[in-house]
Amino acid sequence: MAAYLKVLAMRYKRDPCPYHNQRVMILYPWFTTYWVTEYREFKIKTKKFTFKNTAYELWVNGTTAEVPTWMKWVTDVDHLYLIHQIG
Repeated sequence: MAAYLKVLAMRYKRDPCPYHNQRVMILYPWFTTYWVTEYREFKIKTKKFTFKNTAYELWVNGTTAEVPTWMKWVTDVDHLYLIHQIG
């Protein structure tokens, strides 16, 4: 699944037409896992948790090194596609 998601992300970088609109972002499974793990810490220490200079800031701004889209969440992106493995 992770490999196919990467293929979709690379394809979107070249040609966004296959998707229902161009306001989408594909998140990699490692990021989703990181997000879920960090959420537990965030929930415990909400005031001390920072998003500055982290992977979150790069993904939210679309400036990640893997697939830079230059699209910011909420202003430029309406849909996030991700895989979240449970169980």
